Amino acid sequence: MGMMNALMMQFAGAQSTASLNGTVKDTTGAVIADTIVRLTNVSINVSQTTKANSTGAYSFVNILPGRYTLEAAKDGFRKERQPEFALEVNQTATVNFAMQVGSPTEVVNVLDQATQLETSTAELGSVVSSKEVLDLPLNGRNFTELLLLTPGASAANPLQNRHGAPGAIGAFAYPAINGQSNRSNMFLLDGVNNYGGISDTNTVQPTIDDVLEFKVQSHNDESQFGQVLGGIVNLATKSGTNSYHGTLWEFFRNNALDANNYFNPNTDLKQNQFGASIGGPVVFPHYNGRNKTFFYGSYEGFRRRGSSSQLYVTPTADQIGGDFSAIGSQIYNPYGVQPDPANPGSFINSPFMCDGAGDPLPTDASGMQAAGTPCNKLPASLINPTALYYAQTLFPAPIDTGVAGFNGRDNTQNIVRSDQMSIRVDQQLGNNDRFFFRYTGSWQPDTGSGGVQGNIVHSTINTHNIAVSWSHTFKANAVTQFTFGRVRGQSNDANSISNAPPDFLEHAGFASSFTDHTLGAVSTPLIPTFDVGGYFVEGNFTNTENFSNIYEYKSDTSKLIGRHLLKFGASVATDDRLGTFLGSVDVFDPFQTSNGTSGSVEMGLPRCCLACLPTLRSTACTRRSTAAKSSAVILATSGKYPTGSH
Repeated sequence: MGMMNALMMQFAGAQSTASLNGTVKDTTGAVIADTIVRLTNVSINVSQTTKANSTGAYSFVNILPGRYTLEAAKDGFRKERQPEFALEVNQTATVNFAMQVGSPTEVVNVLDQATQLETSTAELGSVVSSKEVLDLPLNGRNFTELLLLTPGASAANPLQNRHGAPGAIGAFAYPAINGQSNRSNMFLLDGVNNYGGISDTNTVQPTIDDVLEFKVQSHNDESQFGQVLGGIVNLATKSGTNSYHGTLWEFFRNNALDANNYFNPNTDLKQNQFGASIGGPVVFPHYNGRNKTFFYGSYEGFRRRGSSSQLYVTPTADQIGGDFSAIGSQIYNPYGVQPDPANPGSFINSPFMCDGAGDPLPTDASGMQAAGTPCNKLPASLINPTALYYAQTLFPAPIDTGVAGFNGRDNTQNIVRSDQMSIRVDQQLGNNDRFFFRYTGSWQPDTGSGGVQGNIVHSTINTHNIAVSWSHTFKANAVTQFTFGRVRGQSNDANSISNAPPDFLEHAGFASSFTDHTLGAVSTPLIPTFDVGGYFVEGNFTNTENFSNIYEYKSDTSKLIGRHLLKFGASVATDDRLGTFLGSVDVFDPFQTSNGTSGSVEMGLPRCCLACLPTLRSTACTRRSTAAKSSAVILATSGKYPTGSH
């Protein structure tokens, strides 16, 4: 069991909004103070105004990404109106005015706007728009594949996050940005933390129909974007507009449409991904929310059912009984290691010995056999009754797979059922206040293979992300925003062995300290896991992990002073992750016998035991570790299992 508590604080809060600034001058280049500048969102017809200061500078911050119009008005000058333009997530655009002397009733429409250069910051980044998100083909509709469109992004697949975020649907990509580790990236959702710990991925995977756009930022010089050296994936979700819009979708795959694997053709598959979204103004009897109250909601379901159809190797009945004659090379008695008289300080291995009839010779109290004919048969005295009962009861029987080198096929059904919903509400409170709330949650119970026929893993992955934000504009060119974020991701895993009898542990003879796992006042009996190298993994475990558990509070303020935009704020986030794993694991490999992993199982000699207590170690264990010095460094030692009645 492990627990991590973290408290993080940084200047200012990361945003999924845009900013706009510029200078108002006349045609001679003289600044025009006190000019009224109005910015209007085309989709929702909501405007915000500001006044140019004594240096002619103006600024808008915390702007929702979207399409806008911009105009400037001042007595004695013609009103100037800029053409419609787009503001993207975390963009800081600059638009300047050159106003002409005349009547304010006259309007100068600028027909062609100069390219908006981002001269206010030194950061690098690339925006992926809603059109790209929706139009580009994505296997499983997972937006992370689009991260590879970013300049400087390199595909990476390290061990720690090669399986993606917990519960990831479809193909995914977590690239390295500008040469940094792909575990050095941060994920934001509407400006709040969406970081998934342990694997350094995202917690919530938003439906791509919810994605307005996202930006992969790097080379950040702004304090609100700290914490990581790689890229910051800053994703903004859609909000409602003054018009109602909705979508409905269904994507499906099945084995009738897929090509077969020539070597392993039995692949059953049925997959459906479906959902709907709708957004618009909030309209009730006696309340019309156009131009001020908007909503956007979505639902997506994912259903996948298919057999794993994985090949494996299982011990034969002869091998479980101790006869490894079918193995082409010699196996050795781990208790028969002796000093090499020709090389002092070295050791030699002794093979197992049989008599003239081909029966294994008996052993003495130390496990040694008398001289005889080398063979690959274990004497009965070295076969551990607990391990033998385990193998005879739980190991799957061999079958004819038709594939050379494999005598087992796992056709366990892998079943994924995922449901996700999201709701967002935006409220414009007058000209100076804006509020928004969003909740996104997903629930995913999975059933799949534990790696061998009859071993079933049951998993539940639940996530949610909550964002609440209030922004207030002061008259003196100042804006303050308060934000609260809540991120939670939890996975619960447990497996069951379908062919294990209810009284298996009573008859197996394991020590209770090896099978009874106590957490608090609750004791959970679990069958130990056998990791048999070259064969398979069989066993019983439970695992609960809060891979993300974040509360985030932040506030940031922007104020225009002369030609300078001052930004300051603070962000405090707590991350309390708690994980519990119950189970014991034994790792068996050819190390003990120089060949034939299954022989180590029958003798009850694991290479290492990941949950054994020191009291389980024995003199036989010490002898084995001493004998191993000639060929390898032993990682851990554990004794033979206490035997019991069957």
